[in-house]
Amino acid sequence: MLHKKEFPQNFLLNAKNEYADRQFEYWTYEVDARAPYSCHLFTIVCNGNAALSDCWEDLTENIAINFQINLEREIERWNIYLLFLLENEVPKEIKYKVEQDKYCCRKLVEDNLKTSEFSEAYISQLIQDKIFSVRQINSDKTMEGLSISRSVETIIQAANGNILPALKDFKSNKHISPFYLKFKGLNNGE
Repeated sequence: MLHKKEFPQNFLLNAKNEYADRQFEYWTYEVDARAPYSCHLFTIVCNGNAALSDCWEDLTENIAINFQINLEREIERWNIYLLFLLENEVPKEIKYKVEQDKYCCRKLVEDNLKTSEFSEAYISQLIQDKIFSVRQINSDKTMEGLSISRSVETIIQAANGNILPALKDFKSNKHISPFYLKFKGLNNGE
């Protein structure tokens, strides 16, 4: 379950003040697993591409130094998200640079949001949709005229008729060589 929280004590004191005008917030998502843990999320509203370019590296560094290092559980250290929310469109080059940076946390740039009102409910729903929801593609839809609802067996058979007979003898990794030989048709029917 997702909860908006107060920043941990003494966390990012300078950064919190520096980003106060940008709606900088802290959230946790409680994962109900065999050993429950929390995902930590930070959201910040940026009023344009210059604001994003100005803050993303500094904010990432502050999270790493002042927050991530203090987490006791390793699973929580690797489940930190930083979401940049923008009303306008971000150039692909900037978005790519931010999102591909692997230091400290996963970074997402959500642009073209077409709103200037980033309420708690709006941000909460955005987090749920972008990070914690799984969407299933309807299997009866078609893609470029091809049916997606075909079975794996049908697809394999269409690709190469030798694969399915070879798979019947494949019971473990020890059988890779015979499988390969049958697949390539080099086994002469053995």
